[in-house]
Amino acid sequence: TALAQALAACSSLQTLNLKSCGMSAEGLAVLATQGVAKSSSLSSLSLWGNWDMLKGAEGQAACTALAQALAACPSLQTLRLGGRGSSKQQRDQLRAAWAPRPPQGIRFKA
Repeated sequence: TALAQALAACSSLQTLNLKSCGMSAEGLAVLATQGVAKSSSLSSLSLWGNWDMLKGAEGQAACTALAQALAACPSLQTLRLGGRGSSKQQRDQLRAAWAPRPPQGIRFKA
């Protein structure tokens, strides 16, 4: 929650790299709704290495929150996600929310 609040309050942060930080699905949902969705400057978000955050029902809720945050954060131009724990449906959901940005800006790493 503190990270999400800091992200929302910081008007100059452009890159957030949370690679392999062990983020949970619940943490991702909070970061998405309270941080990414409210950010005016974030242009790059990396969550590679957080393999379990999209698994199960909690993971689906986090994916939905992230998709909504993508729509609310037009400054975001690069998104990197660990894809091993995600389903094709989740990846498609995030790709749909990513539009109309260039498709090369979103990457899933297996």
